[in-house]
Amino acid sequence: MHVFLVFLSIARAVPFDEELLAARKDLIEGNENAAALHLETARVLAPEMSHIMPPIQLGRLWFYQGIISWKQGDQDAALVAWRQLLIMDPDFDWDDEVFSSSQASDLLQALRTEVEGRVLVDPQVPPRTGAAQLYVDGVLLTSESLVYEGDHFAQIQCPEGWIYGDWTNFDRRFDWLSLCPKSIDLTATYVPVDPTTIPPRPPMGRKISVPLLVGAGAVALVSGGLYNSALSLRTDFDDLDNASVTSPEDLNALQQQANNRVYASAATGGAALGLYAAAFFRW
Repeated sequence: MHVFLVFLSIARAVPFDEELLAARKDLIEGNENAAALHLETARVLAPEMSHIMPPIQLGRLWFYQGIISWKQGDQDAALVAWRQLLIMDPDFDWDDEVFSSSQASDLLQALRTEVEGRVLVDPQVPPRTGAAQLYVDGVLLTSESLVYEGDHFAQIQCPEGWIYGDWTNFDRRFDWLSLCPKSIDLTATYVPVDPTTIPPRPPMGRKISVPLLVGAGAVALVSGGLYNSALSLRTDFDDLDNASVTSPEDLNALQQQANNRVYASAATGGAALGLYAAAFFRW
């Protein structure tokens, strides 16, 4: 079901921090599905933020994701998320108020040593950046900076004071300077910008169709519902004590119903993918 959550990633345009707070509240209340939706929304909204994102906020994104996976019984996925958490914020401390588990918190602690020995990669800082400043996971970069292998949040403060960002793992060429809407004078030097003098920030180059994205989310939920109902029918099919099954014909009918719902789930899932792709298409 988690793969469908991305389709609801921009149901409403609220800041990254507020989505994290909402996810935290949902996790405390035991509502993992709602929390997952808030996390997907936060991830998509992050590049739109106009301030440098601190490591602890980025780390919480993966901390909460790991808790969701853990509580759903997928410990491998939880460890993947918590490794990513420590890549972004090596000093992150476990939050018992959100989820109290000595086993899980001990595993996070054990992962610290593993992450400290992780391969370092080049964040591709250009030889000259003019008056722009580059950040990875909230930390200012220099020409000699290296980062742990994994996913990162890259941000640039343009000479005008505008801030733009994007997710990357630096596996491919990352064009830092193209994030700024205006060309950068590479001969200039950095001068702190008075926040009160920063003009309105031009929108990012990519545009997202929110109606299409929300539509994709709705169709994806239908797809997920159909698939879950098919699994329920499969459980009935496998139940040898099912009083509603009295003949081979009943079994065949149950199997056919389950198959039909799986096919319908696949079809609606495909439609959701199409709507999702269309939402990001540059018309």
